[in-house]
Amino acid sequence: MSAPTWVIVPVSTIGCGKLTLFRALTAIYPQFSHIENDRIDNKRNFLLTISHAISNHPVVLIDRNNHMVRHRKELFDILGQKDVNILVVNFVNPKTPHAKVKSIVLDRLRARGNNHPSVDGLDERMLRMVVGLFFRDFKPYNAREEDPESKNQKLDLDMTKDIKWNLSKLIRFFHENLGLEVPSGELLSREVEAVKEYQVPEEEKRFRKPRKGSKREGGQGRNGQNRNNRGSKKPKVHNGGEKNEVLKTTDEVNTGNGVEVNGEVKMD
Repeated sequence: MSAPTWVIVPVSTIGCGKLTLFRALTAIYPQFSHIENDRIDNKRNFLLTISHAISNHPVVLIDRNNHMVRHRKELFDILGQKDVNILVVNFVNPKTPHAKVKSIVLDRLRARGNNHPSVDGLDERMLRMVVGLFFRDFKPYNAREEDPESKNQKLDLDMTKDIKWNLSKLIRFFHENLGLEVPSGELLSREVEAVKEYQVPEEEKRFRKPRKGSKREGGQGRNGQNRNNRGSKKPKVHNGGEKNEVLKTTDEVNTGNGVEVNGEVKMD
């Protein structure tokens, strides 16, 4: 009988280095599965992908921010039905001032530019709005309340440090718990640089054009009318589609938590 799969559940915001870290891990350990939620169109496919990966890989990296309690509960409820080990990976140290973390995140997103499936780092106005909302909605992981039976393990990273530092810490965990070989510092540096040079194909950038086949665009009611539109012109928000409404919550942003409207993931 094979050992239970390890499922990595991050708690992060955009710009924490999660995507770069996970890509580097799968380059070093190709037997890992990296599930990028930004590239999956609906919740059903997201959950099916997780289920399939658990059956076929020793480690599954769930690339979603899970910055709200209910996002984590959704995963814990589903994973609790499977024979898996859960590792909650904190990217944001609650003791680090939010102003400092926010500044680092904004600098990273600007430097990344539009090299991302769903976040355009060249749109300064939208960037500040999205980052502000993420930090407003962010709730640190509370093991006592969210894991009262102490089933999960937890690992604290530090997004204020570089990717190689965090990568090394996560690799040490895998070495101690799965017996995986620890790569040399030279290999780590090489893989990190290779990942940083990766360019997202233009056709995969969701903010470039509206999604096709969606029954309702983000922020629209069932009759197709924009909510809260009282005649004033609202800024356009690229959410894998356009909506003429100021964002109210990060549940309406397609940046690592699916395309959600009023807390429900849209199904095409």
